[in-house]
Amino acid sequence: MLDKSMKTCEDSCNCFSKCSSNCEAMGEIDELTSLLGVIKALGSQTLGLEINAIQSDLFKVNSELATKTVFVNERMLNKLKCNCNFVKNIIIMPTDFVIPGGSLISAYLDYARTVTRRCERKLVKLNKEKEVDNPFLLEWINKLSYYLWLLARKEHENVK
Repeated sequence: MLDKSMKTCEDSCNCFSKCSSNCEAMGEIDELTSLLGVIKALGSQTLGLEINAIQSDLFKVNSELATKTVFVNERMLNKLKCNCNFVKNIIIMPTDFVIPGGSLISAYLDYARTVTRRCERKLVKLNKEKEVDNPFLLEWINKLSYYLWLLARKEHENVK
């Protein structure tokens, strides 16, 4: 029997080990949410609003992981795709590899993108373990990393 410090219980029906793949994924999402908080604190008010929306969506992701109730849906995915298309259409797309660090904010956004990729790998693992069965969730997290990459390019352009 695990003691309470080795388990997490979102409610009386959903207890799992803190070293489970599910709990690891939730921790990665939490780290990403916190990193985005740093970006929100350092960035413009406009960027802050965009980041706040992402953070709210990440809470939905963690709620889904904790309760196995679907929160990430087609509407949420389509909203993110629209955001990607909007930013893609207002920036000059790089023609070469991008080395992070064009500005403090763009560097943090690139860092957040890599943390998002780590989250994605954890979610893919959960999918293979049959713990996650929501294709919208997997596509959403993949698209989020692209959105953060686009935002980093936009922020880099704002510094020039």
